[in-house]
Amino acid sequence: MEYTEYMETLKEQIQNKRARSLVAEEIRGHIEEQAKEYQAEGMSKEDAEREAVRQMGDPMETGCALNRIHRPAFPWKLFVLAVLLKKKLPGSNVFKAIYFMPIAMATSIITAIFRIIMDPTNGALNQFLRAIHLNGFAVNWLGDPKIALVSVIIVNIFQWMGFSMITYYAGLMSLPDDVYEAAKIDGAGFWRTTFSVTLPMLKGTTNVLIILGIVGSLKTFDIVKLLTGGGPGRSTTVMNTYLYEKAFKDFNAGGAASIGVAILIIAMVMSFLQVKFGKED
Repeated sequence: MEYTEYMETLKEQIQNKRARSLVAEEIRGHIEEQAKEYQAEGMSKEDAEREAVRQMGDPMETGCALNRIHRPAFPWKLFVLAVLLKKKLPGSNVFKAIYFMPIAMATSIITAIFRIIMDPTNGALNQFLRAIHLNGFAVNWLGDPKIALVSVIIVNIFQWMGFSMITYYAGLMSLPDDVYEAAKIDGAGFWRTTFSVTLPMLKGTTNVLIILGIVGSLKTFDIVKLLTGGGPGRSTTVMNTYLYEKAFKDFNAGGAASIGVAILIIAMVMSFLQVKFGKED
C-alpha cells in the first residue's frame, strides 16, 4: 500500500475530526523516520516508504482501535498537583521535598509554628492582612469560636496534603504510557487527558486516600490538643479530645471506653460504605 492511500484509509476510520490532523502528523513523522532508516540500509526512497507503511499494519484496525478509547470523567481536586509534578518541570524535585516536609515534622513543631503565625496581635498572617488593608479579615484565628475549627482544619490539611500528593504521584508513575499516547492521537488535550484518562485509572488510589482520610479524621487529637485544647468553649472539641477529658479529667473510664468503641464503629461503617460505593464497575 502506498503512503498516500494508507493515510486516507486511516483518516476515514477515525470518527473524531479533531484527531485526524494529529494522527496525520504523528504517523507521517513515524513513517518518515522509518523510511530514512531503510534508505540508510540501501533501499530506494519509494521502497523505503512502502516498507515503513507495511510495518504500520492495517490502517482500518488502527483507526478502530483509536475510536475505542474510554473517556469516563471522575474529577478529584488534589491530584492535579501530582500530574504537574509528573511533567518534570524545572524545580519539581525541590518542590516535592518541600511539599512533603510537613509529614516528616513533629506535630508539636507544626502547631507551634502556626500558633505564632495565627497570633491575633503579632502573627504573620494578620500582619500581612493589615499590610494589604484587609483589616476586617485580621481576626483571632484560634480564639474565635466561629473560625477556630476552620483554622485547625487548615493546619491539618497542611500537615497531610503532602502525603496525598506523594501517593498520587506514585500512582501516576505506575500508569502505562501507551494510554497517554493513544489519547494524544485521539486529540485529547492536557485537561481532557487529566480528567478523562488519568483520574479514572487512579480510582483505586483515590478510594484508599478517602478511607485513610476518614480514619485519620476520627483519630485527630494532637493537633487540636496543642492548638486550641478543644476551645474556645467546645468549638474545636472532637471525639478523641472528649475521650481524653472523660478518661483523665472526669476519671470516667466507662464513658471513655464507650467513646472509643463509637469511634471504631463509625470508622468501620464509613470505610465499608466507601469501599462498597467506590468499587470499580
